Amino acid sequence: MPNTITLEQKAYEEIKKLIIQGKYAPGTYMTEAALVKDLGMSRTPIRRALVKLETTGFVKHHTNQGSMVQSIQITMIEIVNFLEFRLFLGIGSIEKAKRKILDFPITEMHDCIQEMKTAVTEEEHDLYYLEANHFHNLILRTSQNDLMMETIDNLQKRFEIISSKYYSHRKITVETHIKKYEELTRLFEEKQYDLALDLYNEIIKEIIQSLF
Repeated sequence: MPNTITLEQKAYEEIKKLIIQGKYAPGTYMTEAALVKDLGMSRTPIRRALVKLETTGFVKHHTNQGSMVQSIQITMIEIVNFLEFRLFLGIGSIEKAKRKILDFPITEMHDCIQEMKTAVTEEEHDLYYLEANHFHNLILRTSQNDLMMETIDNLQKRFEIISSKYYSHRKITVETHIKKYEELTRLFEEKQYDLALDLYNEIIKEIIQSLF
């Protein structure tokens, strides 16, 4: 992933973090003036970030009042449904790669895994889930199906707010999964598709089981 981000993206991530941490609770109105003070940034990137936050469901804009933080309730069964859906898409992507002898983005996968390791070391829970989602998206991207990528991107944004909430459920298994991501990447590089399918199934099922 690129090391540089736009001011708009930085504002988006910072505001989202404030919401997740509870500084801005559901029902709270956020004004551009208050965010300029809290973030030390100009109004333009903050205004654009608020628009993006509204499209992802974090806030709802009210004229002359500001952007109100929304209450987002996600159930465990919804999380499991999302993971199962991503599993089906991933299986389809790997099977398509097998049929058409497609190359997976190995270098990006290695970079992503390194970022996950850094996130674990520095206890950056949100970064870990961001990179884990990116890794899975690299698998899906290989299928070259734009509609599928648009669908999974929208779903991931919906579940983004609770990513760190369930870190405690999975913390003890995260490092094991990173090792399996490394092995999966090796299988992709060697085009051992059947073994990759088995390991991919195993990883997703273990993630689901670790939530309970």
